[in-house]
Amino acid sequence: MKYVVPSNFYMGDSAITAGERKGVPLADIRPGGRARLLRVRGGRALCAHLASLGLLPGATFRMVQCGGRGPCIIQIHQARLAVGRGMAARMEAEPLPAARGGERPS
Repeated sequence: MKYVVPSNFYMGDSAITAGERKGVPLADIRPGGRARLLRVRGGRALCAHLASLGLLPGATFRMVQCGGRGPCIIQIHQARLAVGRGMAARMEAEPLPAARGGERPS
């Protein structure tokens, strides 16, 4: 199934955003930390690929692993995704406070 990218999602190399907040590179989120995706700088193909995986601006995720070499592994919607270093460099996220006792990270 081919995912149709919303018209407001693709903005070329300028950015797709979820507001004007300042973010940090995806690789700077600590393992176990929760974050919200703010923007992706990339072309139509990258944006469509990330959208098909559920990684749209505003989506929350948990960083599982991102250290040393190899991809960053994030958990979003009960699925784990490996995001290559090249893709991760084009993604900015906002770290979120730690989940409280009864909350489950998305």
